Amino acid sequence: MENKLLTLVLLIMTLSACEQQQVEHPGDEAAAKIENNVENKTELDYELDALRLMPFLAVHDDAIAAAWLSLQDHSHDNDYKPTPANIAQYETRIQQLAKQLKEDRRIIANRTVQTRDLLVQNQTQESLIHLLDGMIEVARAGVEGDYGSYCQWYINLRQSDFSHQETIDKMKALK
Repeated sequence: MENKLLTLVLLIMTLSACEQQQVEHPGDEAAAKIENNVENKTELDYELDALRLMPFLAVHDDAIAAAWLSLQDHSHDNDYKPTPANIAQYETRIQQLAKQLKEDRRIIANRTVQTRDLLVQNQTQESLIHLLDGMIEVARAGVEGDYGSYCQWYINLRQSDFSHQETIDKMKALK
């Protein structure tokens, strides 16, 4: 009886050891891949990854609004790394709107992304740059309202099947 018990214990230990080797082996490969990716990432990569994961900008995020918008405009491309020139395109537009409408830069960034996302839900595609350019036209025309109002009017008009430019023209006529 002791012999059978000893044999059974040895068999279980052997099978257990085999299972551990099979389980540990794929994990070792995955760990090596992760370690390799970590070694190849720069500080900028980590910062960009963190920005990509931000669903919206918080009160203290005004300074990163343009970089965040650039990443949001290319959210379909996880390898996209905005250049200073790319970020400057967004920064210029955000600053124009912030000055004209007396809004925080992060508010403009958040509302623009929200507007784009609502349009996508209605099968309408617009880039963030295109939305910003349209809103700049409306602000320059002297239409009263804050940026949130502009975005809501824009969404309402686009839901009525107006094109981007028709929507902007109708909004400019509101002054």
